[in-house]
Amino acid sequence: MTNFEEGASSLADRATAAAREGLAGTVAHLRRFWAYWLGLSIVVAAAAVGFSTGLDRLLGRWIFPYNHSYLVLGMAAWLLIGRLRRAELARVGPSAVGALAVVAVVIAYALAEVLDFTLGMQVMLPVLLLAVLAALAGLKFARYAALPVAFLYFTIPIWDLAVRPLQEISSAVVALAVQWTGITAFIEGHRITLTSGAFEIAEGCSGMRYFLVSLAMGAFYGLCWYRRWRTRLVLLAVAGGMAMISNWIRIYALIVVGDVTDMQHYLIAESHDEFGWVVFVICMAPALWFARWLELREPRIDEPAPSTWPVVSSVAPPVPVLITSVIMAAVVVAPALVRGGETPEPTPVEVSFAAGHATGWRPVGATARWEPEFQGPHLADQQAFVGADGVQVDVYLARYLGQSQEAKLIARRNRLHPNWQSLDSASRTVLVGDRERRVQAVRLGQATETRLLWYWYIIGGRPTDDRTWAKLLEIPALLQGRRDGAIIILSSACGISCEDAEAALGRFLADSGSRLEAIADGSLAGRREASPGPGL
Repeated sequence: MTNFEEGASSLADRATAAAREGLAGTVAHLRRFWAYWLGLSIVVAAAAVGFSTGLDRLLGRWIFPYNHSYLVLGMAAWLLIGRLRRAELARVGPSAVGALAVVAVVIAYALAEVLDFTLGMQVMLPVLLLAVLAALAGLKFARYAALPVAFLYFTIPIWDLAVRPLQEISSAVVALAVQWTGITAFIEGHRITLTSGAFEIAEGCSGMRYFLVSLAMGAFYGLCWYRRWRTRLVLLAVAGGMAMISNWIRIYALIVVGDVTDMQHYLIAESHDEFGWVVFVICMAPALWFARWLELREPRIDEPAPSTWPVVSSVAPPVPVLITSVIMAAVVVAPALVRGGETPEPTPVEVSFAAGHATGWRPVGATARWEPEFQGPHLADQQAFVGADGVQVDVYLARYLGQSQEAKLIARRNRLHPNWQSLDSASRTVLVGDRERRVQAVRLGQATETRLLWYWYIIGGRPTDDRTWAKLLEIPALLQGRRDGAIIILSSACGISCEDAEAALGRFLADSGSRLEAIADGSLAGRREASPGPGL
């Protein structure tokens, strides 16, 4: 037998022995922990039913733009296995504290589902997993699993909240780069107009996907190879910063290419997304080098070789584990029982938005160029009125009787100003009738036109101009047996400045604001008046 044959035979023998040892360890593990695996499977199957709404919507987001999520699942599994291989557990068994945590999570999720608060449902999913692990295997086991489970938040759309700040930062940086390099352009808000065309740094150009992927990669690297949290946070900061820089380079490069080629280049028309990922990979190379440099400066700690499975001194009997899993399954399936019914069918309710005593306001045709888009409201109408000074005010009101996936007030697909760019916005105080209200004032731009827009929400009778607070107000409204909500939007075209539009909006709200809120609240309804009559 040759040396090569002997070496190959020895390698094959070692591989066979390792496979047999691994198989024997797996069989021994399953014999000892079969009740836990069976119990976890029962609870997961029940959660797939009880938490199906949140899971379905989450999987929909994993198609785009969170299509990195399947890779994150593999990273989280790797982290969990690595931590458990080094774990030493005195006892594994059911925990009453963990069971109470499951109940609390289910209640929070059910409330989010009743309110049709998609992000609230999705945020609860990793928490549920950790609570179930604590309920079945104990708090110490859950402590080992906490970081890998927290890693799953890189798959949850909480990162959508970073889109607007990243968009603002990208717009400001790219605008400075355009000015410094002498490109002839008119810059206003997120819009950069060149001699050959215009670029809008929209929300999709914020770089959130690059930012999120880089953070996930940095977090995984740090958790696997670093010991100190300080080093991990430094790497996260560098990775996130390089991702943002790559997005700035991408946008600026596209502007340069568009300016040079009169907007005719292939990158502009077809391939700007692929181009962005190429720039991202190039920019992440220094971040990976920096990660390796940090790793070499981490303190070395001598640790015993990890075992195949966690070292567990004591294991609870199968019966309590299975009983706990059945109880937990009954708890996690409960949200399926509290789902709201069908949203009421839209009913044709027509009312005049102008109060009867609001003299000087003449109804005219609504502005076709500005028309908000809200899906499935019970009442939605846009009306326009011209004041004595000749300034037109457009009023849009949408009211919902309930909240569902297909028809709800606070939803990303509802748009206040489609085809218009938001130039700036601020909260301000105005008089609605004789009461002060906070409204969001937004200045819009489209080509050479500018409009001023004011809006606020009425949730269960409570006004607010803040979108997040409007969603939270659905909770006290629900406790009062109300699920209705509405938005009131006023808009007027600006001339040289928006002072005339602002004055016209203020006058209309002083005259008819109380009537608008009564319609939004549902306390005023009826057939639309042919013309404003006496009284309210």
